[in-house]
This record gives sequence, structure tokens and C-alpha cells, in this order.
Amino acid sequence: MQPALQWPLERVSPLASAPPRPPPLSITFLLDASGSMASHVASSGGASRFGLALHSAAIAAQLLSHNSNINVLAFSGRAQLLFRGHPAAFHAALAQLQQRVRPTGPTNPDTALSAIRRVARVGSMFILITDGQIPKLNVSAWTQLIDNHHLRFTVIAPPGESPALRSLLAQTHAQHLAAVNPMAWSVLLHRAVAQVLFGQVHHAIIPWSAPQLNLSGQTNLWTQTWLKAGAQQIALSQTPKAMPLAAVWRVGLGKVAALCFQGETSDFSSLLEALIQRVVPSPADNRFNVTARRDVDHWSVEVNAMANGRFLNRRHLTLRIISPDIAPPPHSFQLNQVAPGQYNCKLPRSIESFVAVLSEDTNAHSRRFISVVSPPELPARIWPATLGDIPPRKLHAQVLPIGSLATHLPYWHPTGLAHRLSLAPMLWILAALLGLLSLAWTGFRRHL
Repeated sequence: MQPALQWPLERVSPLASAPPRPPPLSITFLLDASGSMASHVASSGGASRFGLALHSAAIAAQLLSHNSNINVLAFSGRAQLLFRGHPAAFHAALAQLQQRVRPTGPTNPDTALSAIRRVARVGSMFILITDGQIPKLNVSAWTQLIDNHHLRFTVIAPPGESPALRSLLAQTHAQHLAAVNPMAWSVLLHRAVAQVLFGQVHHAIIPWSAPQLNLSGQTNLWTQTWLKAGAQQIALSQTPKAMPLAAVWRVGLGKVAALCFQGETSDFSSLLEALIQRVVPSPADNRFNVTARRDVDHWSVEVNAMANGRFLNRRHLTLRIISPDIAPPPHSFQLNQVAPGQYNCKLPRSIESFVAVLSEDTNAHSRRFISVVSPPELPARIWPATLGDIPPRKLHAQVLPIGSLATHLPYWHPTGLAHRLSLAPMLWILAALLGLLSLAWTGFRRHL
């Protein structure tokens, strides 16, 4: 599982879910190492419950800043401090820790009380991971420890917990994340840490405004976010510490908009419309017929421009290319007029695949969108260079950040092929194929 800050949606959004430099966090993981945690978990590749608990803690630690502090303790009939240090050192020691602990003995978390008093910092996170088979607990001692240290207590355990654990949850008002299958522990633990580090959903009423659009209003449902470098802020909160609420930025050859609050007024609807207009390019200009073909030593992009039977001459056309073969993208190429209404541009043969936007420079500061250009054999490898880990077959995920590919689908995609062939030619092709098969079969029977 990837850390949230590396997820594709997080990378393409102009608003970040966490601050650029997350504050250091102190977390104490208390892992059940009793005999029941030695059981192997189905579909885990032979991992034990304890191994999954330790692996889940390591995944959650990936969210932390380098100067955060981690304590890992294990308990059974006795408690032992397995690790104390920073996240990077924890990951380096993970394999050694798995070899070091052999889950065995009774389930007695009370043995870890004194160790947690020594290592847990005031106001830190305290996370207990157990399979729930806890016969008894010193509830008053645990409650006093959690209250005195102001610990943010989270318990990850199956539903139907033991009476002792149920009493501890009630006394401490802990967050209980329940999962029957230990394979889900990593997701739950990741969520628990993310809730502390990332922006939270709020219901307090705050005023908002979009100064450039002359829009304003109030909202009681919003999420705290951070504006990324290079993003254009569209809406913000009108609070002592202004927070970004809507933003736009460029990704690849297109734009992405992000909105992190909700409203029901006409001004909010106008804001939504303005955001859509900023990220959705104009429809392709059908006066320009664009083709791209691969020659022996170069790519050739040709444009035939005509309107109402007249050639369109002396147009300043630009091709902005994004490709994994040239860095950093995008690169711009000018098209030269070679005949009345005809323009041509040659691209290096070293470019194996590309997506490009054809536009017309109307003046020194303005550019008008014409079309998206992609060669017929556009391979899937173009997409990881533009969108990270979004699979190429998820067409809508491709389309959103890059531009108007919704009306210019890649040729290798079945929908794109159907988009380019009308029904009549397809029927003629099918009839011709059937006729050829019929002739071949007749000849074969005569031969026999």
C-alpha cells in the first residue's frame, strides 16, 4: 500500500492533504505478541498475525516526517521494548524485529504499563493492536496513564471484544477500529495516523470568498488543505488564518481543479462553473485537420486548415508535446506553412510516443486551443510519465488532467476505434470479410 502523499490523486491535486513539512509526531505502538498472534493468516503469504501487526505499523510510519519518534513494544506474559527511534531506522530494523519476536504465552497488556510510562510522550499517539483475546485488564491504571499523559488512544481489534477491553474503551473514550481479518489492520492503522496528520473535515461555519470572481458565501462543511507551489488559488476562507478552499494548476498538457468545501448558494454554483471552465478546454476546432505519422527518421505532423472552402493562411500554430522520451516536458514546436492551408512540423525520431496540444498563437499573450494530437500507435507507457501510477486503461483517469482527450480517444482504445469508424464503413468491412471467407471455403471444398 502506498502512503497517501504518494497516491496519484494526491499528486495531481493542486491542494495537498498535508502540510509541506508535516510536524513531527510521536507514536507508541503496543503489539500483542501472545500465543494466539502466532497463527498464520489466510491469503497473507504465510505471515502471522504478529507479523501483520508489525508490518502495519511500518506502513503507518511512512506517513511520518523524518524527525518523528516511534516506540514499538510487544507484550505477552512480559513486555519488551522492540524499537525506539526515527521512521527510517524503524524500516531498516523491520526484518530483524520480525526474526526477534516469537509470539507465545498469555495475553497480558498490563505488563507494558511501566514501559509505556517511560517512553510515551505527553500528547502523543498510543495505538494498541491485538486480536482481542484479552482476559483481564487493569482498567483504572490504563485510564490514569492515558489521562495523565493526554494520549490519543486508538485500539485496533476485531469486533466483539472481551469485556475487559470493552470497559477500557468506554473509560478512555478510545477510538476503536474493528476488523475481523488481520489483513485489514494496515488500512485501519494508516487511517488512524492520517487522521492526525492530514486535514480534517470540519463543520464550523466559516465565510469564504473568490476575489477574482467576485463571489462569496458561507460553508459549514470543509476540509483543511494546503496550497501547493505553482498552484493558483481561486477561493479561500475569510478567517484570521486564510486557508485555500479551491485551486487550479497545470498537470501535463492540461489542468486540474480541486475544491475542498461545500455550499448551496448561487455563488457556490458560479464558483463550480468557473472551475470547470478553467480546466476543460474548448472543443476541437474542426477547421483544422491534423494527422501524425511516423516516417523513416522523424515524426511528421501535418495540418490542413480550411473554412468555408477557403484556405486559412499565415496562422501561427504551435505544437506543445509531452513525452517520456524528452524531459522536462512539455516542449514546443512551431509548424511551418508549406502550401496554401497546409502546415508541417517534424519531430525527432528519438521520440517514441507522445501526446501533444495544437494551438494557435493569436497574439503575444494569448493562445487558442485547436486540438489534441496523438499518433495511432500511442503505447500505454506515455501515461506513467504524465499521471504517475494511474493505469492507462482507466480512460477517465487519463482524460481529466491531460485535456480534451474525451473527444480524441487514443486509437488503441476500443472506444477510440469505434469513435472514428462510422457504422456504415464498419458494416462494409464486415461484409467484405465474410465474402472472402465464403470464397475461401468454396475453393477449399472444390479442391477436396
